[in-house]
Amino acid sequence: MGGGAFAEFVENRLRDKKVSIHSTISKIKYSSSHVSTHSASKTDIKDETIKALMFIEYGRHRGFPAEELLVHEITRSAFFLVDKDGYVKKSVKSQLATELLKLCPEIDAKGPTTPLPTKAYIIDFMAMVRKIPLKKLELPVKTFNDFAAALTKMIVHAGGNSDEIRVVFDTYKEDSIKNVERQRRGKSNEMIVLDSISPNHRVPVKLENVWSSSASKTAFQAFYVEWLKTNYDGNKPLYLGISPKAWFVSAGRASPFPGLDCTHEEADDRMIFHVQYILCHESGPTSITLSSGDTDDFVCLLYHFAVNWKHLGLDELWLIRNSGLKRSILPLTKICLTLEEDLIKCLPALHALTGCDTTSKIATKLAALNAIRIPRNLPLLANFNCPQLTDNAIKLAEIFLVKCLKPSTHLETFDELRIDTFDNNALKLDFEKTACTSTNIRMHIQKSYYQSQLWIQAPFRETTTLLKADDYGFERKNNLIVPEIVINKPEGLLHPCKFGKCDRKNACPCRVAGVSCCKYCKCKASENCKNPITE
Repeated sequence: MGGGAFAEFVENRLRDKKVSIHSTISKIKYSSSHVSTHSASKTDIKDETIKALMFIEYGRHRGFPAEELLVHEITRSAFFLVDKDGYVKKSVKSQLATELLKLCPEIDAKGPTTPLPTKAYIIDFMAMVRKIPLKKLELPVKTFNDFAAALTKMIVHAGGNSDEIRVVFDTYKEDSIKNVERQRRGKSNEMIVLDSISPNHRVPVKLENVWSSSASKTAFQAFYVEWLKTNYDGNKPLYLGISPKAWFVSAGRASPFPGLDCTHEEADDRMIFHVQYILCHESGPTSITLSSGDTDDFVCLLYHFAVNWKHLGLDELWLIRNSGLKRSILPLTKICLTLEEDLIKCLPALHALTGCDTTSKIATKLAALNAIRIPRNLPLLANFNCPQLTDNAIKLAEIFLVKCLKPSTHLETFDELRIDTFDNNALKLDFEKTACTSTNIRMHIQKSYYQSQLWIQAPFRETTTLLKADDYGFERKNNLIVPEIVINKPEGLLHPCKFGKCDRKNACPCRVAGVSCCKYCKCKASENCKNPITE
């Protein structure tokens, strides 16, 4: 297929010149691999539940109690944690911000209509660009040169009340826990891959297809930074937070800015890094505004203000949130001073444990907030942010997640919750909704710790230099770092034999194990079973 595409390129663009060599090349769609090796539909999951119930009956027949069987993930996957396509189940992240704001009734959730004067205005570049329809840009956009000019006009206008503007970019690494989520977001689009971009390159009509490709986003960011270094002649200072080298651009001059060099992958984390840099190099009260609609930023900014920035002269911290048609300017300083500090310190752990881009949904954000606001539950997450994840911290986090799912229960583990569900409603058991095993929830807790450390360490360093995802509940599969899910069966429990006669001693697992075949074995469908051991 690749050879044919190359031949077509040469024929149409180089020989016959029917198509301009600069025209966009659409990526040929190949079937892509997901987190699991087999996609599961809703029907598949129901079938899995039926098979699991039959397996429990078989295990009981072999002398294994249901309690021993249920502490194993006896379906093909942990459907409590992953969706029908094998991706981690998605939480409604925005619910966390919504519910936190409800705890601050005296604060206007919309805030002022325009940004107030501020020292620095920090923008998540790709988050902004992805939401801009071409038709809404003031300048007519045909080429990427036009696009860059229109974006710059928009950025400078947005930061008009600031002394400086900081444009923060993402880094798209091959070795990233975010790549599975990026695959999910881009799977519905006809991906357009642009390895490089020139000023006269025409902008594709469907920009969302460009943003579906990490290579295209990397190329566009590199192009835009070079465009600014060459073409930006405004007096408003621009700091460009991009890897591997940050830049300062103003009045037609561009120079490297080593103080902002960092290897953070996510623009969310780089924004936190920029705030830390400003506070460490400013004297006196400082006001900073950030533009981002991501709940991750909302959570992290609250946390770092309470833990790291409150005493560094940060007088005002504003967050401009753009979510669909809604726009709000939130006074994070006032919100931090309104919420209980112990609650704020738990937010990164709570957010990661109950579901974000890299972890599975476990209960709702509201249920988690209700649980953590009960004083006796606060210690369950109090030490989750410790420099080293301990067995005790994992145990307490599991208890917290049980409380999120079943607030009034005396149970403490997911295994107990799973067995309790089976005992109370075995005939209507749904393994898509039934709690996963403690083994898998503890893997989830490790993943959540890893993600929360990315957020917590963001002002100072990139956590991947200290922690390896492989050691915290992730594994490598099909060139992706994916959540690890443990699927196993009780030791010593044989699979029912699949032989019609069992006449070959070394083939029938029952004969090999020295036990009789049973009514669940295929051979028992007839009178031809040759296993000499009888029940």
